[in-house]
Amino acid sequence: MLIYKVPSFMLWIFVLPAIFGATTSLSPIHIPWIMSDDKNVRTDTQLDNIGQPKGSFIVSAQVYLWGLLLITSFAFSGVISKITKTSMPSLTRN
Repeated sequence: MLIYKVPSFMLWIFVLPAIFGATTSLSPIHIPWIMSDDKNVRTDTQLDNIGQPKGSFIVSAQVYLWGLLLITSFAFSGVISKITKTSMPSLTRN
């Protein structure tokens, strides 16, 4: 169990924030917590000590990858469960 957990925690700590912290798309509507606003853009475009931008937001309304995955999961889970007839019987009454 320890042989499995240590690499998993290392992956979780070092790799996943770099992947899921990336911005992927622009949103036409403002959704708090999963997209950037003007305040994020102002702080992220400032340069650090070596001349690199501090964050990943360049323009307003950029969406994080995990936010895009969350939105698409909520949007398509009902449709996919109806098509594949895998919806939970206790939640759907006819």
